[in-house]
Order: sequence, then structure tokens, then C-alpha cells
Amino acid sequence: MEQEIGSGWADNVHPDDVERCLNTYVTSFDARQPFSMEYRLRRHDGRYRWVLDRGIPLYGSKGEFTGYIGSCIDITDRKASEEELKRANEDLNQFAFAASHDLQEPLRMITSYAQLLLKSYRGQLEGDAAVCAALQENVALAEPDELRKAETSLNREQQQRPISSAQPGRLIRHG
Repeated sequence: MEQEIGSGWADNVHPDDVERCLNTYVTSFDARQPFSMEYRLRRHDGRYRWVLDRGIPLYGSKGEFTGYIGSCIDITDRKASEEELKRANEDLNQFAFAASHDLQEPLRMITSYAQLLLKSYRGQLEGDAAVCAALQENVALAEPDELRKAETSLNREQQQRPISSAQPGRLIRHG
């Protein structure tokens, strides 16, 4: 316990954390302000454990500063859970990126094929096919909000009149 008086406690702080801890403590001590910090502290068996160290200034009966009173709580399990959650979030982000890419590739192929069809049959389309062609030409330029509005409008229109089966002769004008 004698080692803990003054800054003797810092001897057991992990080398990567000691400078930050001492800065926090000295700054708080000089300003007589409460402090809170997390760091790794070596136990009696030589293993490091994460602790949450909090302290508040202590004053004597005449208002004179007499030091700090505080506590250290072992938060190693919490830190391990936070690290596990961080890894899981990174894995999820990587999965989402890969899934997004995998889903976009078929859409790129559909878009390319639709553009090829539009180029080949421009001016020959009529009815719903002409409307779809016009939408396809403008979809790359549209903002996401505009796309949602157009989708909502098309859905509303489709609910009002059911789509009949396609008849190839009606979609493309012949000569």
C-alpha cells in the first residue's frame, strides 16, 4: 500500500499507458479537479488488467486540499467485450461492402444490356416500353430522392391499371 502513495502507483501502469495517465493525474492534481481514466495496471501475478480509475479531491476540515480519494475498478471483461464488438462491426462492414458489390454487379449487367437494347431500338419503342426507355436514359442522372418519387409514382400507376402480358408486336413498331 505504501507504494501507492504519491505517484508510486504509476510503476505498475502499462508502459504504453503511463505517460497519458501521469498527464491526466498531474493536470487534475494541479487544478484540484476530479479525474477519470482507463489504463492497464499490473497485478501481483504480473498480468495486466484494465482498470477504470476515478478520483476526486479531498479537503480537510479547514478547506485545505489533502489529496485524492478514489477507486479503481477492473474493467478487463468490458474492454474485451468492446474489442469483440469492434471486430464484429469490422467484419459486418466488410460483409456489407462485399454484398453490396456482389449485388451491384448483376445490376450493372442489366443496365448495360438495357442501354444496348435502347441504342439498338431507339425510336421504335412505344407505350410502356417507351416510358421505361425514357426512365432508363435518365436514371443515371437522377438523385436518390427523385428515384424514390418516380418509383412511388410508377407503383401507384401500376396499382390503378394492371399490366397486361407483353405482346412483342406492340412494344416495337415495325417498319
